[in-house]
Amino acid sequence: MGTASLAPRVLIVEDYPDTADLLGRYARLIGCETRTAVTGEEALKVALEFLPQIVLLDIGLPDIDGWTVARTLREKLQPIHPVVIAITAFGSSEDRRRSEDAGIDHHLAKPEFRKELMELLMRLVGRGGEPVP
Repeated sequence: MGTASLAPRVLIVEDYPDTADLLGRYARLIGCETRTAVTGEEALKVALEFLPQIVLLDIGLPDIDGWTVARTLREKLQPIHPVVIAITAFGSSEDRRRSEDAGIDHHLAKPEFRKELMELLMRLVGRGGEPVP
């Protein structure tokens, strides 16, 4: 088994270009392959082709909210269960509850998410390049 693991696939769903670029740089820095979507509808299409292992998901998207995207991803990607990380300005306890209800695994608040996100991504891809719980 001397072959290298494939790079973990990360889907970035973010409509603000600077934030999408930053998230992509973080993921690529630790060896991930990335794709980006700027709307919820685009995210669903890309996810069905790309089959991401990790999804970095904004909640406030221009067409459908990230909670709906997360629920739909969980439904359409069966049996694949990507780790879904909300990165959002929606930070109230009610927003966090809605994220949990939608099947989002982690809820990080903007703009303070940077350090926590890098630690989480490094932990997720820490074993042979594959996401771990």
